[in-house]
Amino acid sequence: MDKFDDMGIENIDDIDIIEGTPSEEAYEEDTEEIEVVDKDTTDIRLVDALDFNAIDLGLSTPGVVVAETGTKVSRFPVERIKFTTSKKERISIILDKVIIVKSHYVEDMGSILCNGSLCCEQFGLPSVRYLFPIVHYEDTDRRGQLMSAQIELKVLAVGVDNYEELLTIMENKGPLSEFDIVVTCNDEQYQKCSYTEVGEAKWKKSKKARNYISERLKKDGKHITSCIGRTMTDAQIKKELGLDIAPGISDIDMDDIFGE
Repeated sequence: MDKFDDMGIENIDDIDIIEGTPSEEAYEEDTEEIEVVDKDTTDIRLVDALDFNAIDLGLSTPGVVVAETGTKVSRFPVERIKFTTSKKERISIILDKVIIVKSHYVEDMGSILCNGSLCCEQFGLPSVRYLFPIVHYEDTDRRGQLMSAQIELKVLAVGVDNYEELLTIMENKGPLSEFDIVVTCNDEQYQKCSYTEVGEAKWKKSKKARNYISERLKKDGKHITSCIGRTMTDAQIKKELGLDIAPGISDIDMDDIFGE
């Protein structure tokens, strides 16, 4: 019988996936009959059950989600994982390639991706982050041990120190995409972490999980860098900084215009 090692899951294809939107079954719970008074008449009508799917929100867009109270979503299509000192997290790097991103942080503008042009002239040298698409095991204990098979696609963004540590693991253990990693956070503010290889990537044993991650990458892969900064052209930067304002006409120019 197939199962995840030490996970207590008998059927590997029963893996739970966090997709942001509850299934239709979540809205099919039976409720007690509720009396509703029609405001236009004195008749009493009985509603057999509440059906949230019957509510017309008037919008059909990914930006509107009906979910259970307590559900939280990221504003980014692919969320950047943040670590805390109170709990170890278990992740799996998906690809053997790294996405290297240069960005500038500008007060009142936030973070913008470096385009190697006007941004560097105005804001100086960029900072560098190394990005890895990862599988995040959402349900683990404080030690990073799996409690269930809930997974989600996220982004690991590290500076040069953490990147060097990951490279050391790769040199000693092999490709980073082949195993799971438990992350211990030592500094929440600066996201200083240590990384421990803990065996083969468990999510890869599930066909359902592999298909889910593959589809998410196809759909949202192009948005991975959005968690680091936004893209701005030179023209947009000039406008934001007020550099595109046309110069005023000097007194000498006025004399030339009027021939004085």
